[in-house]
Amino acid sequence: MLNQALKRLGLNLTRQRLKDDLDRLTGLAPGLGPKITFSVGHHRSNKTTYLVQLQPAGDKLVWRYIAGPS
Repeated sequence: MLNQALKRLGLNLTRQRLKDDLDRLTGLAPGLGPKITFSVGHHRSNKTTYLVQLQPAGDKLVWRYIAGPS
């Protein structure tokens, strides 16, 4: 996400231009989890993302919750 923003801004990089560019970010697919969208005043992109781990339990794999919204 940051890499793409920096490429779009080029050499004319300021803190405000970076913030403004990221505020317009919509539908970025990181490849793992839901698409990411930011807007003015809405900077929390991971409100529905959970971190889990698959662990063996006998002859099955079970999800172990690690982190995420409560």
